[in-house]
Amino acid sequence: MDEEVAALVVDNGSAFSKTIMLIKILFKNCQRNFNNNIFFRGLSTLKEKVNVPKSEDLYEPRFEVKRHYPDLQLINVKLKAFDFQCLEKFQSFVHWTAENFGFDVVECYPLAHKCEKIKEFKENSVTISTEYELKTYARVVRIGPVPAIQLPLFVMMVQANAPIGVEMIIKEHEASDEVERYIPDPQLDDFKETLRNLDDPVVRKFLGWEA
Repeated sequence: MDEEVAALVVDNGSAFSKTIMLIKILFKNCQRNFNNNIFFRGLSTLKEKVNVPKSEDLYEPRFEVKRHYPDLQLINVKLKAFDFQCLEKFQSFVHWTAENFGFDVVECYPLAHKCEKIKEFKENSVTISTEYELKTYARVVRIGPVPAIQLPLFVMMVQANAPIGVEMIIKEHEASDEVERYIPDPQLDDFKETLRNLDDPVVRKFLGWEA
């Protein structure tokens, strides 16, 4: 029994020593490979020594753009439609497209709707059979400044995605556009007209303010 245990101990000791030897050999090989890699990495390759040109320089030379395109300061995109929901969605699309083109959206505002009455008469008579009311809604998207070279692309993009029934007008901003956005007050206009008439000498003489 003691001889068998001793044999096992000897066998285990020889296996352990063999394992240690294998680990040492593997460690030396790894260290040698690591040193070789560091040595070769320090040497520059032929591709690195040669100045490889860029791909765009191989096919097309670079030219400096010396032309300067003017900028349009303010552009009004006026939208009209009978369908309110369709108009609102298309206005958001125009806003999104302008921002993706890099334009500054100054403001978006609605205009007062216009109501039109349409009458349908009976055949060969002046009697009204049906009567309709059509409301035209309007929205304005004001953008600027807009480069003149990018404006045609923007117009084509918006027109290509315009839904049926939406009327679009694109023009430069004018002073009359500010007046159009406010709802007129007839009573206030009457007061202004009265004040203007008071400056008339004939009216002032009739009122007894002047001799």
